[in-house]
Amino acid sequence: MKNLVLAVLVLVSAVAQAAFFDSGQGARPTGLGEAFVAVADDANAMYYNPAGMIQIKMLSTTATYTGYMEGLSDSFAAIVVPVPGYGAIGISWLGLTAASSYSESTLKVAYAYPITKQYTLGLALKMLSKSYTLDSVAAGNPFFSSTSASGLGLDVSFFGRLSEGIAVGVSIENINAPDINVGSSDPVPMNIRFGGRYKFDKSLLVSLEGDLNGEDVKVKGGSEYWLDPGLMKDLGAVDSEIGFRGGVGYGNNSYLNVDLGFSFYLPSKIADLRFDYSFTMPLMYIEGAGTHRFSICITDPRPAFNL
Repeated sequence: MKNLVLAVLVLVSAVAQAAFFDSGQGARPTGLGEAFVAVADDANAMYYNPAGMIQIKMLSTTATYTGYMEGLSDSFAAIVVPVPGYGAIGISWLGLTAASSYSESTLKVAYAYPITKQYTLGLALKMLSKSYTLDSVAAGNPFFSSTSASGLGLDVSFFGRLSEGIAVGVSIENINAPDINVGSSDPVPMNIRFGGRYKFDKSLLVSLEGDLNGEDVKVKGGSEYWLDPGLMKDLGAVDSEIGFRGGVGYGNNSYLNVDLGFSFYLPSKIADLRFDYSFTMPLMYIEGAGTHRFSICITDPRPAFNL
């Protein structure tokens, strides 16, 4: 029991040092190596680039579950509603739990405003909260003078469609560096994403992104390919589609990830469904601890570039 308590305290301490850490969300974006800021064409745009919501032409929802290691997991859900002629609005929720001793959540609302037919501005306001559940050992730690904290964060994003195949995106998150502390200063650092994507045709795209977060610098890239629908028809799965993707991310502080994923699109009379899966393998830290993500998207049958 003593060893279990110590393990939990170590885990909670590690999470506390990296509160609201950008771990990536959505099985489709992570399958692309998280190079999604210039793609942002489904409800996952709420996490990576709300300005990209302008591409969504119908109500779009997504929900993701991520399992990291025993006792550590998070969940993400988002809904985007297009407003013809006025852009799109969205709301999302992200929650993380660690060994039932630490939790954090982010509630976010966003609006994508079309500046012109090519360029869109995104604004987002989010409520960030974290809390601790203390046992008899941690209760005596002076660090936990308070067991919960919250604050408001502000994000600004941009999406530009330069041509039929080329798009760019920029997202600046936590511009005000909100201080979510429970005893000592703990500001959430500003995170900057920027990148571009190129669409070869209705089946293939490639994406590249750079991330700056405090002293962390990362470069990410990925590609996505959807099989010819005729192939699925030949296999007896009429109107269904399958997409595959892969990506890689490299940066300082021992960051090197390889990602793989796939999607299965299934139409129905009630709502079209898309199931996404991704697997992330870190090659330079937490060796052997891969991350599985599962997502379901409703009434967003295919990525917007494939419609």
